[in-house]
Amino acid sequence: MTEQHIEALVQKYADGTATPKEVQQLMDWYHAAPIGDVPWPAADVQERDKVKQRMLQRLQKTLPVKRGSLYWLTPLRAAAAVLIVVLTAALFYYWPSAPVTYTTITNPYGHIRQVQLPDGSTVWLNAATTLKYASAFTNHRHIQLDGEAFFDVTHDAKHPFTVESGDVQIKVLGTRFNIWGYAGANRTTVSLLTGKISVAADEKELAVLRPATQLEWDRQAKTAITKPIDTAATVAWKAGRLQFQGQTLSEIVQTLERWYGVRMRFANPRLGQCRYYMSFDSAMPLKDVLVLISEITNMNFAFDQQTIIISGQGCQ
Repeated sequence: MTEQHIEALVQKYADGTATPKEVQQLMDWYHAAPIGDVPWPAADVQERDKVKQRMLQRLQKTLPVKRGSLYWLTPLRAAAAVLIVVLTAALFYYWPSAPVTYTTITNPYGHIRQVQLPDGSTVWLNAATTLKYASAFTNHRHIQLDGEAFFDVTHDAKHPFTVESGDVQIKVLGTRFNIWGYAGANRTTVSLLTGKISVAADEKELAVLRPATQLEWDRQAKTAITKPIDTAATVAWKAGRLQFQGQTLSEIVQTLERWYGVRMRFANPRLGQCRYYMSFDSAMPLKDVLVLISEITNMNFAFDQQTIIISGQGCQ
């Protein structure tokens, strides 16, 4: 019989739908095949033999005592016992795994959302951020992130907590950290507030971060730099503050687009290279924000249908 036919018989035998003829075929196959040739999911031959021995010994110990003597297995009973072990192992080997279901949470423009995970960990999602994780999260604590989020992770040494953001992977046991990693951006930043985390990309460890340290990963150049940070400024967005510390206007515009849900473009690309140090309430109207930036840099802005056009001479 082919392996496919054996697999089909095993499945039918397991769910009780096999006909007497099919059961007999399965028995004939088993008795015709040497024990060493019976399919077994364990790759280690010694482990396979140990499992068989343990199963046989356990069956012998659990058989009832008859007339003062031990009821030992006859060759037929031994073959049947081994067949049960083989069928059970084959069932796990061939039976398709249950599909993994996921929970996806998407936070819209202009909002900050707090999410409680099944393990007790808390996540704050910044605007235009998506979080995805397996619904059976308490056993496999793995997160997929597109956007920016702050994590306060419940300590659980038996179940490490991992976050995947683009090509960056973060592994922790229990800590508080921030990830900025929007799809389409050319960088990912990981900022650690408390605890200890390992950051990797392309299956290679980049660094082990200590508190008040940030790693910035350049997705195109495949390079990483670490630097000390002001942790309060890093997570100011949680308190409803849009705070910038030396970011370019191009980066600031991306933040404004995600927060206010608008499109913006530069008439003069040189304007995007200007850097700003400023902070303002995220509830401030967009027009007031643009006026504030205009007062710092010689620039103008105008609305063209659904797009804001930024023009000017750029930085001197």
